[in-house]
Amino acid sequence: MRRLPAVAVLLFAGAALAGGGGTAASLLGQTPGLPANAQAAFAEWVLQDGTLRDGPRYAAFTQSLKQAALSPLPGQSGNAQSLAAQYATPEGQKKLAAMSLDQKIALAHQMSGQPSGAAMASGPVSQSDIARIKDVQLYPQTGDVRKHLSTINGKMVDLEKKWDADSKKIDDEQNAAYRKLPLCPSEAGEPSGIALRDLYRTYQDKRIALATNYLPKFQPLLTELKAAVAPEIAHGDRAVASWSAISNPGQKSALHGIAQGARNAAIGDAGQPFGLVEQVSKKAATTIADRKQIDITYAHAAGC
Repeated sequence: MRRLPAVAVLLFAGAALAGGGGTAASLLGQTPGLPANAQAAFAEWVLQDGTLRDGPRYAAFTQSLKQAALSPLPGQSGNAQSLAAQYATPEGQKKLAAMSLDQKIALAHQMSGQPSGAAMASGPVSQSDIARIKDVQLYPQTGDVRKHLSTINGKMVDLEKKWDADSKKIDDEQNAAYRKLPLCPSEAGEPSGIALRDLYRTYQDKRIALATNYLPKFQPLLTELKAAVAPEIAHGDRAVASWSAISNPGQKSALHGIAQGARNAAIGDAGQPFGLVEQVSKKAATTIADRKQIDITYAHAAGC
């Protein structure tokens, strides 16, 4: 099955907004909406040498995600990413759920590469830090989130298949109309350039109207997708906030890997709705780009 750039998990290595004061939730809130029609979709892109590239708004949001990826939490350990990924699996989540607080702290030491006694050198752990430590964990229901995203991905694929099937009907109608065009009494025996231009314009306009008709049908999926990732995003932001507030240096260092893993998942989730918007927008924008290409190709069309 084809995977969406959006609904596929966008786990940027070391993703965080440290230093910028932002959160994964703020990124989610900045996600561009679906364009209202095919022309509005085209306006979000730049057509260069026949290729659609991100326009200013899409490029700015992509840059925000990249900046998040390049701004890891201070003190990142090389071992954190692999262990965070291991415990993000459904099996890993079950193990985490069964762990006591002491076991989670021991795991945090392992992720940071510190011996278990290293944190104690920083002194006793305050009650406020104990409360914060409990918040620094990977999202327990991440497996359920992935399953939900897979379901949304399936719905997305099905809707695109319907769009493609309707577009195929237009292709068939165009081919039938082409066969009915009068041929020029020339050696080539082909329709005139003007006849071809008018034919292709007519049916491309139908594809544009079809794209405009399908765009709002993706809104329920976008809404569902945002709701699906919101809890894990909130959890990741909360984990980082609690980790940042820990006053015990040893415990803070030990829990770095888990905080980073929770943050990575949150930033990845925040990028997924944009992927959906970007993919659908580009599909619609392509109909306008193809219409423009017809005008270029037949700019000097002549009759028989």
